[in-house]
Amino acid sequence: MADKLENFIATIYSDAESEGSALERELAAKRDAFLSAAEDELIGEVATYIRAASARIRTEAGRRVSQKMFEQKHELYRTRRAICDEAVAVARKRVEQYTETEEYAAALERLAQYASKKLGGESMTIYLRPQDMKFGDKLAELSGAKVVEGEVELGGLVAVNLRRHLRLDLSYDSTLAKAAEDFGEMAAVKA
Repeated sequence: MADKLENFIATIYSDAESEGSALERELAAKRDAFLSAAEDELIGEVATYIRAASARIRTEAGRRVSQKMFEQKHELYRTRRAICDEAVAVARKRVEQYTETEEYAAALERLAQYASKKLGGESMTIYLRPQDMKFGDKLAELSGAKVVEGEVELGGLVAVNLRRHLRLDLSYDSTLAKAAEDFGEMAAVKA
């Protein structure tokens, strides 16, 4: 009986050890599964955080690059505008100097004769700047037009034939304005 009792106790211990080992394996498997799931979840959260942080960084970097590009384009525009303004000022100064020469009087005579051919001198009016009225009598004689002060600031002349509804702008004002516009377009600057 003692052997039976020992076998019985040994069987109980053996069963208990088997159940304990099975429980340990089950707990280890559940722990491993739980840790694996937690690790996967953590990796997913970290990946999501990294993607969001990367997107924020790209957005901020893009905004800074756009701002810098805008500032540089604006500076380029200001530089081009200054160059354009300076070029027009230089041209204006040269025109002013030219209108003080003897060549200018001859140029006015040629312009008046041209206007007379194009518009018909008998019913034409020529407009000059005040400083050029000293050439008025000679221009009237050459063109057959009435010569009056007005409409011109830099030099040249504007001829109008009201009867034929024609106007011919041969002023240096319009020539300089057109040159400034062309130069501004060439330099990508709108006036």
